[in-house]
Amino acid sequence: MPNSSFDLHPHAIILAAKARSKAEALAEIAAKAATIYALDAARVLEVLDQREALGSTGFGRGIAIPHGRMEQLTRPAVILLRPAKPIAWQAVDELPVDTIAALLSPVAGGAAHLKALAELSRMLRDGRLLDKMRGAGDADSLFALIGAYEQRDAA
Repeated sequence: MPNSSFDLHPHAIILAAKARSKAEALAEIAAKAATIYALDAARVLEVLDQREALGSTGFGRGIAIPHGRMEQLTRPAVILLRPAKPIAWQAVDELPVDTIAALLSPVAGGAAHLKALAELSRMLRDGRLLDKMRGAGDADSLFALIGAYEQRDAA
């Protein structure tokens, strides 16, 4: 995204994902990160699992932001996953998750990681945007929604 603190590749969006559990969702995210951002899928999964072990990244209202740090990255990167059916995630409000934005950041980029995490969190707390994201029929539409939000937010 041009004005964003993170990269989101148009092909890093997975809609109607087959994942039926948190473990399956994280595995799909890891596989997509490997394909799009040239990362090792097993290492991505390990990093995300380690973070989940510290406490659930489901922060309520059907949203989860699993995150971690990767040695190979030079800039934060995002993978969006929308499962076909909501997934139990042990979120703070105990609601199942239907919107997952995984954030992977450089190991040395502490400030960049926090800035990207804050930006993602702010974006997903915007009820109007979240409703539009949930209603997007394809990855291109979802990518365009986020891009338009970023442009508006930068203005």
